[in-house]
Amino acid sequence: MKAATFPRSPAHPFAKRFAAAGPAERAELVAAFLPAQQRSRAIADMLWNLRLTDPAAFDAGLDVAAARVPGHLLVLGLLAEREAREERHDDAKALARKVLRLNASLTEWRRYLARSQLVAPSADLKEREADWQLALAAFPQGLPRLALLAQRAIADGHTPDLSAFDAQLVREAAALVSPQDGAADAIWLRKLRAVLSRSLVFARGPAALPAASADETAARERLTAIYQALHAARDVALVGNAPTLTGSGAGAEIDGHDLVVRCNYPVLAGFAADVGTRADLILFHGAKRRRLAQLLARDPRYPALPALSSGPTAAPPPVPPDAEARPAAPASLERFVDGLCYEARTTGLFGAVLIALVFGKPLRLYGFDFFRPGEAGHYYGKAAAAPHHDLAYERWYLARALPVLRPSVTLHSSAGG
Repeated sequence: MKAATFPRSPAHPFAKRFAAAGPAERAELVAAFLPAQQRSRAIADMLWNLRLTDPAAFDAGLDVAAARVPGHLLVLGLLAEREAREERHDDAKALARKVLRLNASLTEWRRYLARSQLVAPSADLKEREADWQLALAAFPQGLPRLALLAQRAIADGHTPDLSAFDAQLVREAAALVSPQDGAADAIWLRKLRAVLSRSLVFARGPAALPAASADETAARERLTAIYQALHAARDVALVGNAPTLTGSGAGAEIDGHDLVVRCNYPVLAGFAADVGTRADLILFHGAKRRRLAQLLARDPRYPALPALSSGPTAAPPPVPPDAEARPAAPASLERFVDGLCYEARTTGLFGAVLIALVFGKPLRLYGFDFFRPGEAGHYYGKAAAAPHHDLAYERWYLARALPVLRPSVTLHSSAGG
């Protein structure tokens, strides 16, 4: 579930109480606090950040809360995120089934169950089939269902028939176009429908809004320029920030691509041999707008580089003066990418799906380990992933599914290749 804001843990009164308490008190604080809260992404993220500061105490309190209020959705969600992050997939699947018995309409949990079966299929074939039927019932038709079916075939060791998937991909891409521009859209649709099933041509981009003001017109123009750059690229390097790049010597290979796309404004100076020096386009998470000035200062080229954000934006006033120079992906495009993977994806997975599936470009991936347990997070410093990212699934998707869906996707050894 997407949220509008991502509060920092110290700002919440409970976070302050947790930080001030002794280790013996923290577990009971958590156990008493959780049952009184409604499930929300903001609260869940705040609590996960607290868990990172004292996992033993937090987990002890979480387990007590689970015993006291066994059907509480916030508690169950935190348990599921813990089991997924610790890669205890059988426990994660059991939790998803429990939640769906309580409320079968929760589509988010159906997709969670499907992802768990993709990453770690149950040995019991009847159990696996029951889980898939439960998950797929939420998607009777359309691209999300076809994408899940293709992934299931890959997980089961089969070669999927992608004809229906590719045809639906083209049809739903056509729906991204706003009807506001009349003849221009007609030209765009003719071009779109004429492409091969594996290559979508974004000659002009989907419009976020009708151009009712100069600012909206400028934002549309910046989006169009980004789409055109992706469309024109002969091949693309998408570079993550994992510590697996350290010692890789991949810098020259990365810089040799026609288009180099990087994630979240990384530090480049001092790492050229392993990560390269070029950056043609930046993809970043919308929540990072609140510290955009800090990120732009990492490299003198960043303020002038084209950039596209995805995911919910958290930019408390005042908005950085040049924030609007970096457009957000239109909601229609976000939903389109969601249907091809899942909505809580990292910036890296968003970029891979956008480049390889939406634009159909040959893609080589570098520097992705999706925060493997025990790793530093980034090659240039420590970092932690938000709890709602399903990291095991993202590793599986990039290493197993995407190269089958698009054979022009390859992985450098720093991305699991």
